[in-house]
Amino acid sequence: MAAKRSRSKRSKRKLDEQYTPSSFFGPLNREFRFTMDPCATAESAKCKAFYTKKDNGLSRPWSGRVWLNPPYSNIGAWLAKAIEELKSGRVTKVVALLPAWTDRKWWHLYVEPARDAPHGPKVRFVKGRVVFGCPGNPQGKKRGSGTFPSVVVIWRKPRRVRLQMADPRQLSMDWLKFGC
Repeated sequence: MAAKRSRSKRSKRKLDEQYTPSSFFGPLNREFRFTMDPCATAESAKCKAFYTKKDNGLSRPWSGRVWLNPPYSNIGAWLAKAIEELKSGRVTKVVALLPAWTDRKWWHLYVEPARDAPHGPKVRFVKGRVVFGCPGNPQGKKRGSGTFPSVVVIWRKPRRVRLQMADPRQLSMDWLKFGC
């Protein structure tokens, strides 16, 4: 039986405090006009509305167009919350900066199954490596490039589509589709 991979507290903290540099965020913000950053610090927040670790964005409602650079030690929980908020209708769009770890369970639960569908999440692989900021250096100045490739994944709120069956004796059906 393979040993479970564990990270030291310092390593986990380092993974969880990868601040998005403004040079990376700016073009995406011009495209999507974000209104909320649910997992930020006062130093790293990219939107006027944001939640800190103390606020616990996983337990609070989100709204509008969400920028998501989640703690990388718990990506699956943040993506599950994003999908829940999209389905609630409070959120119209979630754009997430994630590590391009396509072998992880969260990738196969929340990204891969629908990414080729017409209304599935859109995936943009980032060319090169993102130079993340960190506490005391939010823009990542004089830091080396990141140690992993990144991807931007875009989900839009689901829309209800009414399909009429060819046989009028059959009931029509409602389907939820995620828009992109």
